[in-house]
Amino acid sequence: MRNTLWNKTSAIALTAVLTISLSACAPSEEVPAPTTAGITEPIVSETNFTKVLESAKADLAAGDKALDAKVLGARIAGAARAQRSAQYKLKQILGDKYELPAIVIDPKATPITAGTDFPRTAASVNEPNQQQNFQTLSIWVQDSPRAQYTLWGQTYLFPDLQIPKLKANLTDVKTIAGAEKYASDPDGVLVAYTEYLNSGEQKQVKFVADDPIFTQVKEQRAQLKSALGELAEVQTPAAPDETGYKLIPTEDGGAIITGAIKYSVMVTRSKDDATLRLKGEIGALGSGKADDAQIDVKQKLTASYSLLASFYLPPRDAKDATVQVIGATAPTLISVGNEE
Repeated sequence: MRNTLWNKTSAIALTAVLTISLSACAPSEEVPAPTTAGITEPIVSETNFTKVLESAKADLAAGDKALDAKVLGARIAGAARAQRSAQYKLKQILGDKYELPAIVIDPKATPITAGTDFPRTAASVNEPNQQQNFQTLSIWVQDSPRAQYTLWGQTYLFPDLQIPKLKANLTDVKTIAGAEKYASDPDGVLVAYTEYLNSGEQKQVKFVADDPIFTQVKEQRAQLKSALGELAEVQTPAAPDETGYKLIPTEDGGAIITGAIKYSVMVTRSKDDATLRLKGEIGALGSGKADDAQIDVKQKLTASYSLLASFYLPPRDAKDATVQVIGATAPTLISVGNEE
C-alpha cells in the first residue's frame, strides 16, 4: 500500500533564507566613526568626496526610478551593482509586494582612505536617518588615477559594537594591506568564515561565536529541513564571492574587512510522488509571476543569494585575536535554477 504522506503537496514559503533582522535594533554609540584629527593632506578632500557622493546618489535614484541597471550609472559598481540589478528584477516582478533595500548615501560623510596605491579603497560611515535607524558602512573604490570613485558595497552595522574607530590616513601611506600586520591573514578571513557557516566549526581563524549571520543561518537551515522532512534533501553551502574583499584601517592598527558571500539553497527531491512547491521570492523569480508566485521543484532547485559581511580584524599584537562580524546586508536572491 502506498504511503499517502508522499501524495500530498508540500508548499514551502521561502522569502529569504537569511533574514538578518536589524530594523528593530537601536543604533549603537560604539560603531566605527572616522577621525580626522591632525589630517592636513587627505588623499581625497571632503569637498571632492562630497561631489562623489552626490553623483552616486543621483545615479542610484535614476536606477531605482527606472528599475533598470543600465540607468543605474557608473558610480554604482562591484557587489553593490550586482545586488541592485537582482533587486530590480524582484521589484519588476513583485511590484508593491517587494521593497527595494535602502542604500544610504550621505553627501556629508567623511572619507576614510586605505592608502595611495591603486585600486584605492575608501569608506564612509552613514548615520541613522529616515531610511535606516542604524548606521551603515559604505565602501568606495577607485581603480586607477583616471577612474572615478564608485560605490562597491554597503553593510548595515550591528548595534552595541566594541571596536576601534576608523582611521583617516595621510597621502604618504601607500597601503594598509599585508598579512604580517594583522592577527589573521586578511586573505583567509572570508574563506574561514564560510567554512564556519558550512560546518559550524571554527578552525585556525577564530570568530566571535554566535554572530547574527551564523545564528540565523543555523536556525533557518534547521527550519528548512524540518519543513521538508523526508520529502527532500536540503543543502545550504556558502563560499566567498569572486569579487574578493576590501580593507579599511582602524585606529588600533587593525582593519575592517568587507567582502561578498555566495549562499545557496539546494532542494533535491527524495520522493518522486511528492510535490514540492516553493513560494515567496524564490517562487516569484523562478516563475516570473507575482500573483501566482510559486515554483514546483523538478528534481533539484537551487536558489543563489549574495550578501556582504563586514569583519573587524585585530592587529597582530592584540591580546585578543578573535575576528568579529560587525555588519552585513540582507541577502539578495540572485537566481533560481530548476533542474530535471
